Amino acid sequence: MLFRWVRALSIAAVTALILMLFNAQSPANNAGDEEAQIFNADFASTFGEDPLPQKRLHLLALGGDDEGRFAEIGIDGQAQERRVGTMIAPCVKVVEILSDAVLIDSCGSYALLSQESTVKASSLDLKASLDGGISTLVPTIVDLRESAKVTKLLGDYRQRLYTRPLSLRSAVKVDVRVDSVGERRYYLSPGKDEALFSTLPMQAGDRLVAVNGFSLASSEALTDIYAGIADLSQLALTLERDGQYQVLLLRF
Repeated sequence: MLFRWVRALSIAAVTALILMLFNAQSPANNAGDEEAQIFNADFASTFGEDPLPQKRLHLLALGGDDEGRFAEIGIDGQAQERRVGTMIAPCVKVVEILSDAVLIDSCGSYALLSQESTVKASSLDLKASLDGGISTLVPTIVDLRESAKVTKLLGDYRQRLYTRPLSLRSAVKVDVRVDSVGERRYYLSPGKDEALFSTLPMQAGDRLVAVNGFSLASSEALTDIYAGIADLSQLALTLERDGQYQVLLLRF
C-alpha cells in the first residue's frame, strides 16, 4: 500500500519523481544482469520471441584528438571509444559529448551518462520507441545544469520530499492517457506550484517521454526507473511538444 502511494505521489509531481530516483536501490550487479539475460532468453524461446538484449554503460573518460572529441565508454565491462553519431547498440548512439558527460540516444529516450552514473539500455524501451518512430526526431537540447535557479528549485523539492512529502501533491497536474497500442503517455500542466513550469522551462501540454533513458510508455516504467537509476547528481528529461523533442539536462 505504501509503495503504491509513493508511486502515485511521484507521478503527481514530476520533479519529485526525479528526486526520488536518487534513493532507489542500486542497479543489479553483473551476475544479476546475466541471470536476467538468461531468463529473457528462456522466456523468448518459450513464446517464440527474440531475447531482450541489454547493455550496461559506464563513462570512463573524455578526451580529444585531431578528429575531435571522444568518450571512452565501458560497454558491458569492455572499454570502447565512441564519438558523436557512433552507435553503441542497435538504436543506441552518442548524441553529444559535453565537458563532463555524454548524452545518449536510446531510441528517443535520452540519457545523460556522467562518470558517477550507469545506464542500462534495454530493448523493452527500444522496441516501443522504434514502433513509434521516435528515433527519427532530432531533439533540442537545453542544458540547465549551470543554472543556479534551477538547481535551487530542485534542491528545495528534494528537501520537501523528506520533510513534507504531502506538500508535493498537485504541484504538477498529470493527464495519463493510454494510446491504441497500450502505451502510457504523461501530459503535464501547471499545478499549484507554477514555478516548475516557468523555471525548467515547460509548457502546459508537454508530454514527459523519458527520465534519463527510461521510456515512460509502458506500465512498468516507474519500476524500471527505480531499479535502474541511483545516486545521480545530473540527468536528462525527454519532453515532446508539438511533435518536437526537447531534452532538458539537469543537475542537483
